[in-house]
Amino acid sequence: MRDLHDGICGELDAAPTQVDLYRRNLQRVFVELLGTQANRTDTGSDLPAAARAELRRLLDLVKKSVDNAKDPVTRAHLEDLSARIDRALDPRGKGQG
Repeated sequence: MRDLHDGICGELDAAPTQVDLYRRNLQRVFVELLGTQANRTDTGSDLPAAARAELRRLLDLVKKSVDNAKDPVTRAHLEDLSARIDRALDPRGKGQG
């Protein structure tokens, strides 16, 4: 999971943060796939727990990166990622506790 994170979201650690179109698309797909896995209900795998942990880690990073966004498009992307991750972590919309 760490290798995927570093390869897909590495630029979120940079300041200023800038994410190009292709990377934005890749990051959105990564979040969607993690969300799908995090919300699986079968008990035969540790993948749901690993996906949920990665989503939480990514959410912390995204929230920290918003203020470092180099341009309005990157800022909007980071805010959108944050909303997508929130939905993935709480698909019923009841709040995270």
